[in-house]
Amino acid sequence: MSQTALAYCQVTTSGGELTLLLESASQTVVAAGYATVAKLLQQAGRRGPAEPLRQVPRQLALAFAAYNAGQVHALDQITVADGASRFNRAVTQAMRQVTGTVSYGQLAVLAGYPGASRAVGSVCSSNLVAVIVPCHRVVKADGSLGNYGYGVQVKEALLRAEGALD
Repeated sequence: MSQTALAYCQVTTSGGELTLLLESASQTVVAAGYATVAKLLQQAGRRGPAEPLRQVPRQLALAFAAYNAGQVHALDQITVADGASRFNRAVTQAMRQVTGTVSYGQLAVLAGYPGASRAVGSVCSSNLVAVIVPCHRVVKADGSLGNYGYGVQVKEALLRAEGALD
């Protein structure tokens, strides 16, 4: 079974340069992060090579420009790869609806799985499409930021730019 050809590009966010790994034909984002292309390929379980794009695809460029201008939900229109379980899809959909911040327990309720806050934490920690699926908006029950795969400084910068922190 052959894998789909992959491409990559970078966009600027308040957290820094975000690398996007996409399926070349469909422009579906399979991974996004503040990491190298090699690291994203590894995390996504994909084989390279990924070809650099000369420019960011129009839909992505417009969505990130709107996001950077303060439209928090502008990235919701971006199609991301979906091969996850029903639970993961429910948590991902709930995350994409969050404005501001929520705790892991609150996100579990929003996803329809009250009491599953630890499992929600696992979904957040394995999120392959950072910023687009905004796991950075999920915080500890006491309101502290907690961890973030790309560093707490990046999480804080994203939340500040989104107006979720003072």
